[in-house]
Amino acid sequence: MEAGCTPAVAPAIPPPAAGMLAMNSQFWLAGIGLALGAVGGFVLGGVRRALRRPAPPRGVAPHLLPDPALAWLRRATGAAGVWTLEGAEGGGRLLHHALDPAAPPAEAVSELVERRLEALAAGSATGTVERLSGGTLVAEAGHGAAAGVLLPGDSTLDVLEDARFSLAELLEGLRQRPVLRDVVQSPGEQTGESVGSVGLRLAAQLERATGGAVVVAAGTGDAVRIIGTSPLADPRLRDRDAPPGSWLARAAGGAEPPDALEEDPLDDLVPDRRRRAGRWHVRTIRSEGQPVGAVAMLLPPEQRFGGALAAEVLGALGHAGPRLLEAEMLAQRTRQSETDALTGLANRRGLDASSFREQGETAGVYIAADLDKFKILNDTLGHEAGDAALVHFAGVLRAQLRGTDVAARVGGEEFGIWLPGQSLEEGVRVAERIRHALGASRLNWQGHQRPLSASFGVAACPETSRHRENLVQQADAALYKAKELGRNRVEAAQRK
Repeated sequence: MEAGCTPAVAPAIPPPAAGMLAMNSQFWLAGIGLALGAVGGFVLGGVRRALRRPAPPRGVAPHLLPDPALAWLRRATGAAGVWTLEGAEGGGRLLHHALDPAAPPAEAVSELVERRLEALAAGSATGTVERLSGGTLVAEAGHGAAAGVLLPGDSTLDVLEDARFSLAELLEGLRQRPVLRDVVQSPGEQTGESVGSVGLRLAAQLERATGGAVVVAAGTGDAVRIIGTSPLADPRLRDRDAPPGSWLARAAGGAEPPDALEEDPLDDLVPDRRRRAGRWHVRTIRSEGQPVGAVAMLLPPEQRFGGALAAEVLGALGHAGPRLLEAEMLAQRTRQSETDALTGLANRRGLDASSFREQGETAGVYIAADLDKFKILNDTLGHEAGDAALVHFAGVLRAQLRGTDVAARVGGEEFGIWLPGQSLEEGVRVAERIRHALGASRLNWQGHQRPLSASFGVAACPETSRHRENLVQQADAALYKAKELGRNRVEAAQRK
């Protein structure tokens, strides 16, 4: 019998009845004690489980990745593991994971998850939900990175949807890390801000001021692109074009809504069941009176947009406008200086900027490619036909390469291809795939279908050289060998 459960003194009762009542009271009290113990154990167990499974932070900050963010998400969802895959600085891939130490997924399952993430990061798909032997894999991807979580097989639809949203936040944190240094610098210290850093800084500043979600967009050519989201906003919006008729896009052109909006100023560009209370306020970002972008702020119901708050927001927008315009002009100049005007591919400078020439042993493949008998084509059909052939080959390269690969026209009919994180064998397969695709296509010139072919040389780090700066020379030597052996073929550099 537990302490504190002794019954109060009862009225006088005849002895036999009193004995029976005492016996019954003991049974009842014992039952109550067991029930209270069970409830107490359940509650205590729940508290312990809650302590073991803290919720992940809302809007994962870049400096929290990979840990403790991955560990938080794994414990919060009861998952067997959480993985992220991202491009490494200078090429290659970085894989991080947090696995359940008590019951980690089987090695074969982990390898399968990593292959799925690699395929997502390299392809055009944005996510997947797949039943595996170790549970249900939920994965999200975008811009060369991917994240996945292995949930229990009986997870509900709500749990799966929550996991997708959390993975999108992980990816956003990964994407913010390259510009984190720009964001934490003071304006006076910055030299050559990027468009993304301006957007992130402004979104974070306005969220601190308003207490609500913030989305920042910039006008780029004929489109309005979302360049920044605050931690409370949906990270899946980043780097998407705002719908042309949406209020955010219209404000980027100079037309602001007269009042606060009840509806989404992005016309539900990314559907989200997590609706927050409040009203949207959309304002134009200007530089010297000209619109350069727009911001949408979801203010909490109790927050009024006026007085000191409105003055602070308008001041921030006035300061951000010239910086945003300067960053966009810098980005345009950089793109022009690193782009081949004819083909739209990178030029030699753009290829060098992809970091493949940096010293080190980071894995990667360089492919040297050269159109066969290009001089004959130029001499017989003219330079315009030669230009058409170069543009045609550039289109073949775009169709055959991943988003993280870099194809460049490095001179005349010469092309260079950088495949970060790939092996020599994979590089040879990619070169063969390009060669076959070019051979299967035809150059349409003045109503005639003309065949094209190319020769390829392949070098890789670390298989043919320990240093990437040697790959160009090795690939060129292998290319010359392919020419000598009859053209329209792929040759690999000699292994060291």
